Amino acid sequence: EKSKKKARKSRPGASNVLLSGQAASGSVSQSSPGASSAGTGLGRVKGQREEPMKTIVDLSEGDGGYVLPACLSNKNFFDNNPPQVPVSERDYVLGVSAAARQNQLTQDIAAVIRLAETALVLNEGGPVHEAEKLAARNTKLEGCIVQMEGELIDLRGKQENYGNLLEDIRVTRDELEVTKKELEEVRTQGAEEKKKLEEVIADLQSKLAPAADEAVETSRL
Repeated sequence: EKSKKKARKSRPGASNVLLSGQAASGSVSQSSPGASSAGTGLGRVKGQREEPMKTIVDLSEGDGGYVLPACLSNKNFFDNNPPQVPVSERDYVLGVSAAARQNQLTQDIAAVIRLAETALVLNEGGPVHEAEKLAARNTKLEGCIVQMEGELIDLRGKQENYGNLLEDIRVTRDELEVTKKELEEVRTQGAEEKKKLEEVIADLQSKLAPAADEAVETSRL
C-alpha cells in the first residue's frame, strides 16, 4: 500500500518532465501502478543514482495538451533526442493493408503540401514581410533624406556666395554712381574752363590784331 501511494504521488511530476535517456532507450513504462513492485522501484532509483544526470526535457508549457519540442531555438534537439516510433504505432503500421497505407500516405502528403502552401502565403503577406518591406522603404527614404540634406547644404553655400556677390555688385554700383557724378563735375568744370580760355584767347587775339591803317605800313616794312 505504501509503495502504491508513493507511485501515485510521483506520477504528476513525471508527466511534465521526460528524461531524454529514457526516451532514447524506450524504458518509459506504461504499466499500471499495480503491476510495479517495490523491488523494481528500488532498482530504478539505484540505477539512476549510479548513472550521471542526463538532460531533462521540459514539456510542462501550455494549459494542457501535447507540447511540441523546441526545434527552432534548439537546432540540435533531435540530434540529442532521436525520435522513436512507439510499439503500438509500429504494430498498427505493419498491421494495415498496403492500400490503407497508400491512402494514409496520400492524405499526409496532401496535408504537408497544404501546410507548405499556407506557410509560404503567410510568409509573403504576413506582418513580418510587411515590416521588412517598410524597413527597406524606410532605408531608401533615409538615403534620399541624406542626399537632400547634402544638396541643401550645397544650395545654402551657393546662396551665401550669391548674397556676397550681390553685396559686391551693390558696392560697385554705388562707387560707379559716385564716379559718374565726379566725372560729370569734371566735365562741367572743364567746359567752363575751356570757355574761359577761349574768351581769353579771343581777347588776346583782338588786342594783338593790327589796325587797318597799320596793316599797310607793316606790310611795307
